[in-house]
Amino acid sequence: MTDIIDRATGLSPGDALYDLRRQRPEFVAGAQACLTACLTPADAQDLSVPLRAALAAHMARLNGDAALAALYQPAQDQTVPPAILRHVNKITLTPRLATAADITALRDAGLDLPTLVALSELIALVNFQTRLTAGLRLLKTPTVTPAEVPIQRPRTLPQVTLKPLTWHAHIPPVEIAQASTAQLQAMQVTPSATKISPYVRTLAHDPDSYVARTILFNAIMYAEGGLPQDERELGALGASMINGCAYCAVVHARRQASLTGSAAVVSALFLGMPQSMPPRAQAIVRFGQSLSRTPPAATVQDLAALRAVGLGNAQIIDLIHAVAIFGWANRLMHVLGHATPPARNPQPRPLGTH
Repeated sequence: MTDIIDRATGLSPGDALYDLRRQRPEFVAGAQACLTACLTPADAQDLSVPLRAALAAHMARLNGDAALAALYQPAQDQTVPPAILRHVNKITLTPRLATAADITALRDAGLDLPTLVALSELIALVNFQTRLTAGLRLLKTPTVTPAEVPIQRPRTLPQVTLKPLTWHAHIPPVEIAQASTAQLQAMQVTPSATKISPYVRTLAHDPDSYVARTILFNAIMYAEGGLPQDERELGALGASMINGCAYCAVVHARRQASLTGSAAVVSALFLGMPQSMPPRAQAIVRFGQSLSRTPPAATVQDLAALRAVGLGNAQIIDLIHAVAIFGWANRLMHVLGHATPPARNPQPRPLGTH
């Protein structure tokens, strides 16, 4: 399959944006490898390839992406089991509302653990793709002048201290002693290893998608140059707040604070006072949260605001990817498990629409 992101966004060789995408070849190749692992895996388990395509087309339509939906539309109609359809709709539209009961419903409907994880990866993949295509389409639009934002009077906020959360899986993770060769290779461990996280062992039920996503995630979040690392973390934090993944929000808030040596931005977000952040941080968070909504709601004004605070197109592509990959990560971590907070750990407050 030719590159589906290029096709969905109408990019072709010679286009400036097509060439700009190729400045991060690992992003392009990684996204396509994830497509193969989630849509046409060697072992489709109890989710046939036509059914996967039908679900992908449906999720693309839920996100308002007709072009992507058309590329996924199967040759013939597929009957989608009601439990799967309900789950797909909920996790696409309102991931923050996911609970353990949603996973129980799938298991009661007969999905085994590998199929359940494969379905979760497919849902997350398409929600990643639709944020990526929405962001890239914005970059194709003419430049506009950003709307004026009222100058806020600086104020001193209390500093929020965030302690790590503990993640608990809603399904039994793979046990190292019983893991298959493919699962051990995916986790890059030997049977004697004992410290692989429950999250990794949960995703290892579908090892091919786990490997493909991990490679892409690491490329997006840790690639050298481009958007500074702390601002990728800020994009991830904004997305996690909208998607309702408290675990991811705390992890990436802590990383952002560590990288900058200050908890000021994180504190402003967790206390619901984003107007207290510097303009560049405000623009990044606003863009990330808008792009994370379903359907994606980022506008040319949001894009213009990024440019107004100094982000060039190459840095904006990095930000789009950082936000989009958390449209994926949040729909795994928050859906397949839950986090237990220590006492006095404030919960992130999602920002309102704008």
